[in-house]
Formats: sequence, C-alpha cells, structure tokens
Amino acid sequence: PAAQSLMIFGIISLCQPWSLFLHQYGVTLTLIGLVAFMVTSKIAPDPEPEEDFIDDAVGALELHGEHPDDVGHRLMAQIQIRNVQKFFGQNQVLKDLNLTIEDGEFVVMLGQSGGGKTTALRAIAGLETVTDGKILIDGVEVQDRKAADRDIAFVFQSFSLYPHMTVRENIAFPLRAVRMDASERDRAIKEVADTLQITQHLDRKPSALSGGDMQRVAIGRALVRRPQALLMDEPLGVLDAKLREQMRAEIKRLHIARGSTSVYVTHDQIEAMSLADRIVILHDGVLQQVGAPDEVYLHPTNLFVAKLVG
Repeated sequence: PAAQSLMIFGIISLCQPWSLFLHQYGVTLTLIGLVAFMVTSKIAPDPEPEEDFIDDAVGALELHGEHPDDVGHRLMAQIQIRNVQKFFGQNQVLKDLNLTIEDGEFVVMLGQSGGGKTTALRAIAGLETVTDGKILIDGVEVQDRKAADRDIAFVFQSFSLYPHMTVRENIAFPLRAVRMDASERDRAIKEVADTLQITQHLDRKPSALSGGDMQRVAIGRALVRRPQALLMDEPLGVLDAKLREQMRAEIKRLHIARGSTSVYVTHDQIEAMSLADRIVILHDGVLQQVGAPDEVYLHPTNLFVAKLVG
C-alpha cells in the first residue's frame, strides 16, 4: 500500500505543468514507488487461495481411501440379507434367508456342518454369488459387486499367510495393493501389531511362529486397512483347546477395542456363547433362531436349537 501511495502521489505531481519543482518531484516519487512495488511483489507473492488449500487436503485424504468426514471416526457397517437363496445345482443351501446385522455388532452364525452358515458368510463377502435376493451394506446393494469392491475383510480357517514374507510384509500386503504411502503404511502396521501383541514377531517368517501367533497375523492382515466389516470362518478350528480359549479372549478384546461389525462362523457352542452379541442358528439353509446367547439358551424356539445349544 505504501508503494502504491507513492506512485499515485508522484503521478498527481506530474500532472502540474506550471511547476518545474513539482514535475521533477513527481518523476522521483513515481520511480521510487514503482521500484518498491516490484520488490515487495517478489518478496511477498500472493498467498494460495483458501479454496485450493482445502481441495489439496481433501485430495490427500481421498488418496489414502479416506473421506474427510470419516477422519477420526470408526468405520462401521450395517449388513442386511433380504430373501437370499442359493443353489448349488439342484441343492438349495440357503432358503429365503433374512437377517440384519447392526453397526458394530458381533454376530456368530452357529450350526452343524452343511447348515449353510459358511455359504451365507461367503455370500456377504462376495466369494459366492447368490441365486436370488439382496445383500446390502450400509443401505447399498452389493450382491452384484466383486469381493474387492465391498470393503470387507475375510479371515479363513487356514492361516493363508505368504511363507516367503515376514510378518511385517504379510500385514503390509493389502496396503501395498492400494499404494498407501510408506510412512502411513508403517504407522498402520505398528498400530495393528501393538493391538494384537505381535510387535516382536514383525521380522520373522510364518514358519517361526506358533499357531496362535499365525492366526493373529492373519487377523492383523485383515484389520490393517480398517474394513467396514470383519468376517471370520471358523478361524480357531485348527488350534488346540488351550490356544482356542486364549484366542477367543483376544478376538473379543479386539472387537471391543475396534468396534467393527463382525460376523463369525462356528459349530462350537462355547465359542458362540462367549463371543456373540447375538447368535444366528441355521439348519439345512433355514434360519432357526436369532437372539442373545442367554435368550437362545433359555428360550430355544424348537427342538433342534435346544439340542444344539445344550
């Protein structure tokens, strides 16, 4: 502003032809003001518009798969299964299945082998197509989407770890697939390793781990990208009794800490009773009962449920 004032005053002086002094004075002021304006323009360039800064920040968040509104919030998902049917040839394994799993809920699907619980889980994940019906995640129909487009993590009964990679590299694999920045990737790995208490194993290969630790790594790999929902298909089935008990406590603790929507398949009544907010009982592809563990145990809807839960 000072440089501009000098220039304006100098130009006004130049417009006074009747005074030689004012004319010369005006030339001097104009030149001084022009030089000052040029110097200050180079020293203090125009600041970046606020709108551009906000756009850049939003772009940086979206680059890592985060929406700005989601920062600092838990990612959760309501899962709805509506009139789902599934045939394998002439064999119908799911019969008009209707179920709603609420945000942050831990639901256990319980039943005998061949009851349809694993098929239902795989249908939610997109690993099986449904013959008829709808599957919705947060109100969006996903039954026609690929598994990779559903933002769901799946833990299999077998550990399915890459034997040639370290624990760190196994956990990092899904983050590398989405090209996450190295520093963000390291932070996410450290967080999940601390939560699962496997930090001391990060540089080891799976062959050097116990069964329980390998399952922790498999769960960590599923959780590291913070999916909307975590699906587990009998993840403790290959562990011995003592390890199963320890891992049940770990999984429950992890669910409480993370609060993610979780669906867990088992044929073990003890697992179902100790883990579930609600138990879903399936038999021959038909939903038998849905309820809290004590409700299912004390008030079974039919003889099959009563025998199954003891």
